[in-house]
Amino acid sequence: CFVLGIVYIQRRNLEILIEKNGVNFDKTGKNKGLEELVSSDIPMRYSVYLLRTLKYPVLEKLAKAGYHSVIKQYLEGYWFHSPIKVDASTIYEALGISRFAGKRIAKLNLTNSTDALQILRTAEKYSLQIKDEDILEIINTEMMYENLNKLFHLRLITHLSVHKLCRYLMNQKKFFKNHINKYKNQATEIDIAITTYEDYINMGEMCGYDVRDRGFTLHPNLYNAHKKMVKEYNATQTDNGKKEDILYARHMAVMEQQMLLSAPKAMAVNTDDLFLKGLWTPQDLRQEGKRLHNCIGTYISKVADGSAIVVAVRKKDHPNESYCAFEYRDGKIIQCRADHEMNAPDDVWKLANQFCKVMNSRKPIAA
Repeated sequence: CFVLGIVYIQRRNLEILIEKNGVNFDKTGKNKGLEELVSSDIPMRYSVYLLRTLKYPVLEKLAKAGYHSVIKQYLEGYWFHSPIKVDASTIYEALGISRFAGKRIAKLNLTNSTDALQILRTAEKYSLQIKDEDILEIINTEMMYENLNKLFHLRLITHLSVHKLCRYLMNQKKFFKNHINKYKNQATEIDIAITTYEDYINMGEMCGYDVRDRGFTLHPNLYNAHKKMVKEYNATQTDNGKKEDILYARHMAVMEQQMLLSAPKAMAVNTDDLFLKGLWTPQDLRQEGKRLHNCIGTYISKVADGSAIVVAVRKKDHPNESYCAFEYRDGKIIQCRADHEMNAPDDVWKLANQFCKVMNSRKPIAA
């Protein structure tokens, strides 16, 4: 009776809200006031949906302007990276873009595309002027949102146009078909290609190459060029003489402590044959990179600022010998590779995905 009483009270309060605000619901519970419930059913309680839309009128404006996907992601709680400002008065302030950018999205008929919104947001962050055809080109590559920052950063370093970068990466992705996550497809060939290309450019810059030279930046086989650059880069690296290592080591120690607090079970993931070892010092990363003949040594700054976690996979019968390693970033396994950039075996992929599952279920810690 108590439960039924609470349900009745909540339902009655909802009815009062509807009557007070003049919101028109039909028999199925759909709100006719918000573009037919954003053109399709939202799998959530209508009461929660109603309370939010009544509290934030800008959602109604966004719906009328055609930003249905944006509203859905916000109401369903999936808008992790750049939340819309629901307390804003105009749709441009709510979306975090300029009025000119909003008009471009409408002109291209991409108001229902969250990709177009993220592209223009990121371009404005880097103060880059991109063409309409560049926006469509990036959308066609289907790269993850997180890699937009890499794309525009590479655009500034190499002075290549967005169009050329996208075409080059699309042409190179065929070399990385065997390196994608087989179990959840979290990272695609284009994502692996742009990550590899960023590492290649960074290593080339550290080794003194001209990263604006087209012969270097547009190598016909990125996979082979990257392997060659890894060998050259590792030959120049030493475990001492780097002043920044002291600062990096401090930051990485903090990241390790946060890891132990937020996900103590993650590093304990193992199988009968394999176990995980975190790489939390500059020396560990460089040494692992040399042993596996890959570019792990370039990830020191990324691990130090918390944007990536690099984990070594070892065999229990040879605990001190390097075997495989993977990169965890933005809730995904981005790379998982064995010696000489070879794709990791299935049992390593399974272990990496198990680690990913534990990490994504962890509770956030206090700042």
